[in-house]
Amino acid sequence: MSLFLFGTANVSKIRQTRNFRAFFLSVTKLYAIFARGGRKQEAPAFFFMTLFEILEFNRELIAKLVAAGVKADDCKYIDLYIEYTSMRRRGEKVTYAVTVLAVKYRISERKVYALLKRFAADCTRRAAE
Repeated sequence: MSLFLFGTANVSKIRQTRNFRAFFLSVTKLYAIFARGGRKQEAPAFFFMTLFEILEFNRELIAKLVAAGVKADDCKYIDLYIEYTSMRRRGEKVTYAVTVLAVKYRISERKVYALLKRFAADCTRRAAE
């Protein structure tokens, strides 16, 4: 298993260390956690991150998204835009598509129009840099 996870070069280096037994036990424990599959159990503590850690880890990406005009809740409406484009390709009128999507996503028609306008807009040059 360790050869599959870490490659032969890394395994030979690890075997040279005094902590190989501890390392092997931790890898075995990780494999056992993931192998349990469908059974309900708590996730190990090392998988949890604080909000600050997530923001710090993705700082550059978030800065570029903000510069491009992306809002935090835009990800909720990606499927809305995909459905809108497919409806338009099928020949549906814009007003009909907006009304159907507003009812389906439980938002106002004005919000749908604003989302469509924002999603169809090009990124700013500053965001692409």
